[in-house]
Amino acid sequence: MIDGSRPTDPLPIVRSGPPGPWGPAATAPAPRRTARTGVLLGLPGLILILVGAFLPWLISGTVRRSSFAVAGVADRLGVADGLGGTLVAAWPAICASFVLPVLVAAFRCWRTAGFLAVLLGLLAGGLAGTALWFGLAGSASVVRLDLTGPSVMLTGALLFIAGGIALLRSHPLR
Repeated sequence: MIDGSRPTDPLPIVRSGPPGPWGPAATAPAPRRTARTGVLLGLPGLILILVGAFLPWLISGTVRRSSFAVAGVADRLGVADGLGGTLVAAWPAICASFVLPVLVAAFRCWRTAGFLAVLLGLLAGGLAGTALWFGLAGSASVVRLDLTGPSVMLTGALLFIAGGIALLRSHPLR
């Protein structure tokens, strides 16, 4: 044979046909496009998570308190013990860590950024979802939950998770 193959070698499979959902063009989306989708979903999600953290979470009389004010009061009163107390005390640092996937993505480590976005999105979504769950149950007391902050954070967390999943699918290795 001219190309150096032996007569016993199997013939290569050549796909022919029009591009379409059943032809050769039916492959996964291009990595660059999927990464762009992840970024376009993740950045608004990140912004909504951070804005939701600063919006009111609790109404005490006529005063509306953000998640940071609530965490500060809970820390000073010693309401949470153990892991809960540690999380309450570290809440400002946890909110700052939501920028970590953006920094990792700046180094083009898309899958790592996607993993961090999904992980942090689940954390924010779990917190906001729990607050909404208890807030929707209703309370007739003077201190009650304001649904603004948790609902904005939950929306941002869902977008952040969707962006993280798109980044995880964008590149097979990094």
